[in-house]
Amino acid sequence: YRGKDTVYSVKVPAGKMVTVTLSPSFVSGTWYPMLALIADCAIPGASCLSAQDTVIPNSKDRVVTFTNMSLTDRTVFALVDTFDQAGTGQYSIKATIN
Repeated sequence: YRGKDTVYSVKVPAGKMVTVTLSPSFVSGTWYPMLALIADCAIPGASCLSAQDTVIPNSKDRVVTFTNMSLTDRTVFALVDTFDQAGTGQYSIKATIN
């Protein structure tokens, strides 16, 4: 997407699942946030592990999950983006390891 990006990293222990929830707190104009878990910031599309891009209702939480099936910890990246170059907005984000 052409909009501004924000990236967070999270370390997922071996055999555990991460759930990341993005909650838009003020939604108007052309800011339609999307959330993705990616493995590599240099190639985000090709390394996408999970994504949610909800347009209607725009105030709906975006939730993505990833289970680390490897034998070692793995760092993944939660990418918040929007399709519109001028789109901005407020949100909260939470990661939970189970």
